[in-house]
Formats: sequence, structure tokens, C-alpha cells
Amino acid sequence: MTRRPGTAARLRLGPIEFTPGSLTAITSAVDAHLRAATKTSIPSPNPSDALTSQALTTQPLVIGYVNPHVVSVASLKPAVRQHLQRADFTCVDGVGTSLVLRGRGIPVERLPAHRLLDHLLGLPSFQGSMVAIGIEKHLIERAAGAIAAARPDLEMAGSLDGFAAASEVEGFLREHRGVNIVLIGASSPKSEQIAEIAAEYCDHAVVFHCGAGSLKVWAQARRHAPRWINRIGLDWLYRFVREPETRTRYTLGSISFLRALRQGVGRVEPTPVGGRATDPDDTRPWGSDLDIHRESTSRITAGPVTAGASNTTMASPTSGAPR
Repeated sequence: MTRRPGTAARLRLGPIEFTPGSLTAITSAVDAHLRAATKTSIPSPNPSDALTSQALTTQPLVIGYVNPHVVSVASLKPAVRQHLQRADFTCVDGVGTSLVLRGRGIPVERLPAHRLLDHLLGLPSFQGSMVAIGIEKHLIERAAGAIAAARPDLEMAGSLDGFAAASEVEGFLREHRGVNIVLIGASSPKSEQIAEIAAEYCDHAVVFHCGAGSLKVWAQARRHAPRWINRIGLDWLYRFVREPETRTRYTLGSISFLRALRQGVGRVEPTPVGGRATDPDDTRPWGSDLDIHRESTSRITAGPVTAGASNTTMASPTSGAPR
């Protein structure tokens, strides 16, 4: 897949290559994408507008995130590497990832996925139909209901738990292939595999891997760290203290993260126009770890667009205040 014009240069972080996205850049892209999805049903007197709208809505806009845990999993799972290579934007989540990049002289905006989700839910253009996939069944239903209550103009078309079988995931996405937004929050590498399947079936949607934690906050099963803790980059310590189940990730996981970084950190040369980034270690069909065997389809890159962005942020139920 070719990158969208105007996006940031690609970066390497250990085993993965990705395109980092700032809050402003991702907001603008999502706003333009969803507005274009609305325009396709309205005849335009300007042929170029119709062409741009059609180009935007015949491919998904895929957003992922990377943190030290994802980097560690990516060193073992080609599915994660390939998803991040193909994503249009990747949030640099996690203090460790941003510190490593900045230590190599690469300034990046740390953008936790939960912050981006709350921000996007405050966009006037963030509307249409949505499905949510991830976490436990009772929690995803609660999260979907909370999001629908916070945004009555957003149609929640359905939800599916993150432990569903491969056939259920595929059938659910086939049934809801016309939705505008797909939110995904399961564990890695399953989240990344679901995101690729969603990008294939829901080929005009915004596909956002927002993480299980983001959906758990909307389900009121987890609390965000206070804003002042986020500002000084100690939200990981907040979770370490309050969520014992995460401690192994922050201790042994840190060792795995440092090992994965031995493959290099830095900027990546642009892929030639019409070229496609591929993982040389991945010779399997997409989704084979999920027992879904298919060849992934290429996505056409849209032309340059400009769109205004809103500064409104939707506060999640336990976040206390907009971020």
C-alpha cells in the first residue's frame, strides 16, 4: 500500500516500520474521510469534488498504535508488523517508545490511543454508523452503550467481544460492511488481525485500533490516570500500582522491548511510488494466526485533501474531564 500524501516520514522501531501520526494530522484525515463518506451520496456540481470523494471512500483509513508491549509482540508476530506497516497513521503511545525515538533525535508527539479516541468522539463529523469489537462481552456491550449515549447522533450498529472465534469476527464484519467507523480493542496480535479483516470488508470506514484499555474506560471498568500524571509521563506507574495484572508487562516486558530494539531505530527511506512495504519474514496469508486464510488486498491512495479540525474532546465516563 502507498502512503497518503502529506503524512509524516516512516520510522523504524525495532522490528516494525510505521507512519507516526500527530493529533492534528489524524484529526484532519478522519474529518476529511468521514465528510467525504457523506458527500458520496450527494451529487456535486464539481466533478473533481466527486472524484476526490470517491477516492477517499473506496479505501479505509486505518489507525493503529505502538507502545513497548506492541513492539515486543511484533518481534514474534508478523501479523503485528504487517498491520503497522500498512496503517495510514500510528499513535506513538507509551513513554518508552517516545523516549527511545527522541533519544535518537527523532521528535515525535506522544499520543495515547485513549486520548485520540476521546478527541475524535468530540468531532462533529465523527458520526454515521459504528461497530465496536474487543474486551469481554459484557464490557464491550457496556462500552458501546456508553459511547452511543454520549453521541446520540452516532448509530451504534453492533458490538462483538474480543474473544470471538475467527468465523464470528469475519461474519460480523461482513454483516456490518457498510459502517463508517470500526473501533477495535482486543489483545495483540488479535487486534491487529481484526483490524486488517475490518479494512478488507469495511473498505470505506475509519478503522481504529484504540486498544482494550480505551474501551474498558468507556465500560467504566478502568480509570484513566489523572491529567497531571499523564503530563509528566507516569501513567505507566499509575497502572503498575493500581492494576497488578499489568506488572509483568512493565518488568519482563521491558526486557523484551529492549531486545527487540536491537533491530534498529531511526527513519526509513520512502517506499517508491506504487511500491508496497512488505515484511520479508512473513510469507503467510493474512490472518493465518486467526485461522482466516486470505490474501490481503491493496488499498488505493487518495489525493491530497484539506479539512478543518475541531478542538472539542469528548470526556470518557471515568476520565474526569476532557483532555
